[in-house]
Amino acid sequence: MGEHLVMKGWEDGLENMCVGEKRRLVIPPGPMQEGDRGSGAIMPGENLTLTYDFELVEVSDDAPEPPKSNVFKLMDTDGDKQLTKQELSDFFQEGGLGGLKEGESIADAIDNIFDQEDEDSDGKISHDEFKGPKHDEL
Repeated sequence: MGEHLVMKGWEDGLENMCVGEKRRLVIPPGPMQEGDRGSGAIMPGENLTLTYDFELVEVSDDAPEPPKSNVFKLMDTDGDKQLTKQELSDFFQEGGLGGLKEGESIADAIDNIFDQEDEDSDGKISHDEFKGPKHDEL
């Protein structure tokens, strides 16, 4: 927090929170869902309102560095630097996918992701097309 590594809605909504306090943040579509470098997230569709429940358990100056996950690499299980719908499905079924619209399936969400990110419509999302967290050294 305070490093602009999380969405603006969290930065603003959790400011001045006290230990033991609980807050529910409801973040409408738009700039409050983005950090300084854009959302960096795979969102299952546009115009989603995100709801998060928080409880501040402890405050520490000794917080570890946040992990810099290469989500692309985690999803690209065959290492071909392209994501298929099956790879996304396997990843989301294993780790869960929050933010689904009411009645929306994982398959619907993946179709929405492909509609947004598969810029050349080849049925795969390349490393260059991928908008989520990644390292560019691939």
